[in-house]
Amino acid sequence: MKYKYIITLVIASVVLIFGITGCGKEENVINPITSEKIPYSATNVAEGGTTLISEGVSIYCTNFFKWTFEKTMDQTPDTICDAECKDIEVTVKATKGMQVPGFNGKICLKNTGGYATENLTITVTLMKSCEGGDYMVVRENVPVSVSQKPVLGSGESYCYGYQVNVAQFGGIDPSCMYKIVANVTITNYVENIGYPDGISPESTPLQGCPPSNDCVTVMDVPGVILPGDPEVPTTGWNITVSPQTLEFCESGTAIFILHVCNNGVPAEETFTAENKLVVDGIVVDTAYYYLTTLDCTPGGGCTRTIGFYKTHAVKCLYGRNPDMVSAYLPIYLGTPMGAKTVTVTTNRQVVLIMKRDGPGGSSNGILKLYAQLLAAKLNIAGANGTGMGSDGSCISGAIAEADNFLATHNARDWFSLGRVQKNMVLEWVKIFDDYNNGLLCAPHCSNDGKPPHHRKR
Repeated sequence: MKYKYIITLVIASVVLIFGITGCGKEENVINPITSEKIPYSATNVAEGGTTLISEGVSIYCTNFFKWTFEKTMDQTPDTICDAECKDIEVTVKATKGMQVPGFNGKICLKNTGGYATENLTITVTLMKSCEGGDYMVVRENVPVSVSQKPVLGSGESYCYGYQVNVAQFGGIDPSCMYKIVANVTITNYVENIGYPDGISPESTPLQGCPPSNDCVTVMDVPGVILPGDPEVPTTGWNITVSPQTLEFCESGTAIFILHVCNNGVPAEETFTAENKLVVDGIVVDTAYYYLTTLDCTPGGGCTRTIGFYKTHAVKCLYGRNPDMVSAYLPIYLGTPMGAKTVTVTTNRQVVLIMKRDGPGGSSNGILKLYAQLLAAKLNIAGANGTGMGSDGSCISGAIAEADNFLATHNARDWFSLGRVQKNMVLEWVKIFDDYNNGLLCAPHCSNDGKPPHHRKR
């Protein structure tokens, strides 16, 4: 009996302290001394919880067709001589692709609570109302990415972008009104910690939009013209486009005509021309075509400069310029059997000589003499593009003197020459430079065959 009494006393004490009812439910705790009830604390219930508010939901309507364009032009170089014009076709192929209707905007949120958000999730539902009727769901629970800002700290704001494509959901009816209803949840919302809960902000209703580019207007815009030789001017080219614009409402093909005229472009040159296709101020395609003034030099011998032969020696070294010198090599700069004579045998050697490649570069008078003498001999031989050599009678004596000198002197000797010899070399340089520029007994190769300067020395 003694042991039974002790056990009964312990059980009674436990029941008194924990307040267990006969139904097994926990009630308010009763202080065994005062017998007063202690209420739950609201702070304890919301520990870690936070709140959200919407700072606005925007909505924009987008509705367009995916147009693609392809432009083709004949890549065969078109030779157009001075005072001539030529029409060049530009073929434009337009393809009207799929329609892309949809809505986009931003959902702006602010965390107004004291804790960072947990497990933030956003979806949007697009709704439509036609003829003043109730709003009906068009597309429901479209996920919105929160990867850029997955957690909103206490007091932080952020706007999350969304897109809703409705191509497979009936498209857009311009006569109806549309709105976005967002569903924003976190798992530590103050009223329901541990479960997804939050707010459902809405956008202002927006009128549906029709396709913005059911038809498109296309323009052809001539671009820059690049010469093979950077020193050659291009201002003589004149290009006009007809018609000014083309309109496409369905897939199809149409043609622009480029009317290209040569108004004083230097002969025997090559050019790369740019041509742009523009839609709504945006370049959608670029094509290139080629213009030349090859074989445009008037009949009769005329002269070219060292700059011309530098850029017309090796094919395509400068733009698309041809090799106009190899057929006239070898050429001797000096007498054929001279100890220091330079024998020019390759077109690449011509380029180096015209660039005054060697000791001292352009400050070396003998290198200058090599370049001007070689150009003069190429002109006389007929490398000027006319098929006929230029008249060299007025410089034949200077050529003979220079050749005799170069038979015994090369570029390295320039620095040891006396003042009298250097002046003699520079005088030959000037004579051949004048000749190559058409200032002596042969005209320069101008576009119309009329030498700009022509006097006999």
